[in-house]
Amino acid sequence: MRLNTKRDKLGEVNLNQMQPSTSDCCPPGLERINQFALVSYLPDPLGKFLDDLRRHLVPDCKPHAHVTILPPRPLCGAPEEAARELRELSRDFDPFSIRLGAVTKFQETDVVYIELASGSDKLRAMYNKMNRGASLYCERYQYSPHITLAQNIPHETVDRIFEEAKIAWRACPYDRFFDVEELSFVQNTTTCQWIDLETFPLHPQVPIGVATRKVRAVHHQHRA
Repeated sequence: MRLNTKRDKLGEVNLNQMQPSTSDCCPPGLERINQFALVSYLPDPLGKFLDDLRRHLVPDCKPHAHVTILPPRPLCGAPEEAARELRELSRDFDPFSIRLGAVTKFQETDVVYIELASGSDKLRAMYNKMNRGASLYCERYQYSPHITLAQNIPHETVDRIFEEAKIAWRACPYDRFFDVEELSFVQNTTTCQWIDLETFPLHPQVPIGVATRKVRAVHHQHRA
């Protein structure tokens, strides 16, 4: 959702380097609403393959493949407060890999999705730690990390879309894993076009002992 030449993310409008407080940066015709999420986008070429697949399954969809850490929710505080809290909490997590599994569906909601073969434990740990403060929300459904392929579709089309998704996914020519290296805090609009507010990079954690030895080594070099 940056206004540049890069591929769109959750929607078709991208605001690069926009902070939550800059309400005057919203493009004409877009009105923000109190609905926010925390996601990690899949890189290309896998991400583009999944976007193309999703547009094939649901032609009016405006996707950018992502895995969700905090599902869409209203905030119980200011966006600036939520961003600050999430930024600080993200520092406790290392980058990690996710491997994608098979196409399946949620029977209760008719959502067709790709399950995660690995990485769900890391995402659940993030969810449990970050679902607090200004972002605290009681989910209607239990948090279950996945990659959405089709949702909000007529019930009579679910079985057909499900079968098409399975066939297309089996034919995917790309590796079915990706690295989660950054998180994106996003906000929805009245036209369901999501706006990027801030990106939080994940940094490898350095054990205290290792960090101490590095400091001592640098200090020794300076004394030498």
